Amino acid sequence: MAERFNRTLMERVRAMLLDAKLGSEHWADAASTATYVKNRSPSSHSSQTPWELFFDRKPDVSDMRVFGSKAYVHVPKQLRRKLDPLSTAGIFIGYEPNSKAYRVLMDSGKLQISRDVIFLERVASAAKKAAATEAEQANNQVSTGVPDSPSTVQEDNSEADSTGIDLGPTYSTDSEAEEEATQAATEKSKPAAEDTAATSAQETQGEEAA
Repeated sequence: MAERFNRTLMERVRAMLLDAKLGSEHWADAASTATYVKNRSPSSHSSQTPWELFFDRKPDVSDMRVFGSKAYVHVPKQLRRKLDPLSTAGIFIGYEPNSKAYRVLMDSGKLQISRDVIFLERVASAAKKAAATEAEQANNQVSTGVPDSPSTVQEDNSEADSTGIDLGPTYSTDSEAEEEATQAATEKSKPAAEDTAATSAQETQGEEAA
């Protein structure tokens, strides 16, 4: 059981570090946070959490935050001047034991423990979704083989070669589309030019006869 729990715990730690884009040197904070969440979450064996079974009361989960989310730690008034920022940015990496404070890795690389922290969890989730969407679109372009230059898909996507094999969607570049449009305009102008020439010939013959 202990080996299985360790494997499950390390799988969570790996996923948390990758999602937060943190190095392996922060594995201890990730493991502590994963254990903190597991002890306050129900399991498949019981509807009660391990915390509730041990302390005989429901845990308070209102302080839970997303690991790796953006965090702003309040700077006390006595540590800043009049025009200094009211908070400094960092990344949430866990909970301080035996306290209601949070552990925040500041952008400067310093670890700070504080209770006065503002989290931007939704902003982080939106950024991750946008990055995932961009990656999916890039993978789709690579898999379909769409050219990088602007192109136009022809309406007839069921073209087949002489062997009867469906070639799938065909693509034409902008220069090819412009050339086809020029040829079409030239062909349309030919009948009008022929009619003008015929009319001029008839008028000339009429004048000669007169």
